[in-house]
Amino acid sequence: MTKYSLFLILFFQLSVSFSQNNSGALRTAQLMERSGNTENAVAIYSDILKKGHNQQAYINLKKIYSRMEQYDDLASLIKVYKKRAPQKMEPYLDLGEAYWKLKKEGSARHEWSIAEEKFGTNINIYKKFFYLFTNLGLSKDVQSIIDRTREKFNDPSILSMDIANYHFSRKSFKIAVIEYLNYLSSHPVQIKMITDRILLISDDEDAHDIIVNALNNSIKKDAKLYRPLLADYYFKTQQFDKAFTQHVTLSFSTEKDIHRWLEFANGLRIESQYEMAVSAYETILMQNNVQTSTKAVGQALLGLGKTFEDNIIPSENRSLSFVSFFGENLFFEDPFYHQKNISIQSLDTAFELYDSLLTFMPSSSFSASAYHRLGEIQFRLLNDFDGALKSYRAALISASKPKLRKEIQLRIGEMYLSKGDLDEAQHYFGKLKKNGAKFQYQFILTQLFSGKIDTAFGLLEQEIENSQPLSVDFNDLLEFRNFISQYYHNGTEIDKHAFELFVFGEFYLRQKKLPESAASYAFVIEHYPDASISDDAILREALVRLKLNQIPEAEILSEQLTKTKLADKGWVLLGEIQEKFKENPEEALNFYYKLLEEFPESYLAEPVRLHVRKLKNQLKS
Repeated sequence: MTKYSLFLILFFQLSVSFSQNNSGALRTAQLMERSGNTENAVAIYSDILKKGHNQQAYINLKKIYSRMEQYDDLASLIKVYKKRAPQKMEPYLDLGEAYWKLKKEGSARHEWSIAEEKFGTNINIYKKFFYLFTNLGLSKDVQSIIDRTREKFNDPSILSMDIANYHFSRKSFKIAVIEYLNYLSSHPVQIKMITDRILLISDDEDAHDIIVNALNNSIKKDAKLYRPLLADYYFKTQQFDKAFTQHVTLSFSTEKDIHRWLEFANGLRIESQYEMAVSAYETILMQNNVQTSTKAVGQALLGLGKTFEDNIIPSENRSLSFVSFFGENLFFEDPFYHQKNISIQSLDTAFELYDSLLTFMPSSSFSASAYHRLGEIQFRLLNDFDGALKSYRAALISASKPKLRKEIQLRIGEMYLSKGDLDEAQHYFGKLKKNGAKFQYQFILTQLFSGKIDTAFGLLEQEIENSQPLSVDFNDLLEFRNFISQYYHNGTEIDKHAFELFVFGEFYLRQKKLPESAASYAFVIEHYPDASISDDAILREALVRLKLNQIPEAEILSEQLTKTKLADKGWVLLGEIQEKFKENPEEALNFYYKLLEEFPESYLAEPVRLHVRKLKNQLKS
């Protein structure tokens, strides 16, 4: 072994030893700092740095000096580091800041001047200057650095994002908006990001005039770039007519314009602005460049059909807000519309539009959607199960998207249930169980409705065992399993008979045989008053009577419910009947107060409490 090799080995061993010692000392200092023993932590950090540079020790010590306002020590520390790392810009800036806090303005500006001279070709130093000067409250220096930077790099939008974000965080919306738009002028591809920022600012009503004025000024320079943003602002703030005007003002010459209009029209439909949505879709269809695009025509016609479909059901909502029977649980869902007064004109128009789609584009990707929408109207609204089944089958033939195919397949199976054909439904879902959990769930329902309650329960247990607790349907499975367990498996013979009759009522609901369903629940209440499911039967019958618009019967049942274990739901249901069906909000409040007084721990208490405040304010105005 040579002397040189021996030297290298020795040097390596010493280096490792030094590194290990430093590592241990650093951990000790950090522990002392966390425990509040700052004095000893400083001593250890200082000792580490005397032996050689350690970046973490330097950073930690610098923070301590700054926090304790020991600016002389801080300046001395940074000076040493600056000598060791002359190629780095940070020590010049940090030292300048330390001098400034020591009231040594001349020394501070000297360090900053050297930094700019030495690192001035790097844009990052100007960003650091911006944040340094803003934090020190040097407003003149801030503006000076902005001006110098923009002149130096010949870019009027440079630093705009930094400036905008800074002022946004401080709710200085005027400067923030101006600088966001300034940034957009040089970076038009960032339109989505800037739009999101502007719309976020619009959450503060005080910023509305600022946004409108700034956008109108920008539109004078580049309408094509800024006008869509103004349209989005008007849409966000629900000034839909003004948003429409902005879209009309823009040109209609590119694919991008078509996409923009389709998004706008779809948005209007979702916001229930049906008349305006119709106008938007019709505007799209009238464009020459759209007429040559099969895809655009199909999307517009489909959107137009959905608009009239959405408008079929009257806008006045009489549905209950609080009381439900296992609300949103897929095993107890009611797929039907129960409104009496529908818009016949809208219904006819929707049918015509879907028929038009199927006539002019019989082989297109839109035919599946059109048939699907027709099926939904026939099934959910008109209860034309045979017609719906034909439409769904036709949709399935041309449906290429897996999600839509599964949705249609589920509906076909539901048609068999709705037609009361349990054997066919059981066979159908039995074949398609492998297509996913929802098919299995429907198969479980066919077992239940067929009277095979033990089989349904066993399948539920398997599904729960094979499901993840965080899965979407896990709670639904648990609720349904517990429902059967509570009222059937753990019950007496009387409980079991009552449960079987209750299931008949549920099956009638799936067929939209509401009178028969109500009669089943009524039979349970009358003949099995002591059965464990009796209280649930009262609630279920009350809800079905409301669907039948039998308000007095529903009220009697709700009053009866107030004397059961579901009393909290009874009081709220009485309130909702008064408010929604009898248009008597003052009387409704009395029932809501009853719930809040007697059942403050009910899960209904908090939403009802919030609703009461809202209702009282409405009555005052």
